[in-house]
Amino acid sequence: MQPREGLKKEEIRELLIKQLGKYLGFDAIRESFLLPIVGFEIEEKTYVRKMIRGDIDSLNSLAPQVGCIILSRRIATVTRYNEEHRNREKRRRWKLLKRGGILI
Repeated sequence: MQPREGLKKEEIRELLIKQLGKYLGFDAIRESFLLPIVGFEIEEKTYVRKMIRGDIDSLNSLAPQVGCIILSRRIATVTRYNEEHRNREKRRRWKLLKRGGILI
């Protein structure tokens, strides 16, 4: 991945806790048993529906007054890589099939 294509999960978390939370006057605590006012779920690897649904479920169980899902720009890079890899695999399998190869 190219540098600065997006923040990592830990970098986003630090920005939210140390800068935004303190700026707004909140006591920013990471995953505690207190009733939160604002809850965040951070995604940096994929934005497929199953993952987002998991984030929504996590926020629902956390029960904050405001729930936010943060998507890092890194998702585009990771998703692009995964799609390229998947397409290469499909082409390879198609070539094997055309030659009468065995597909596993």
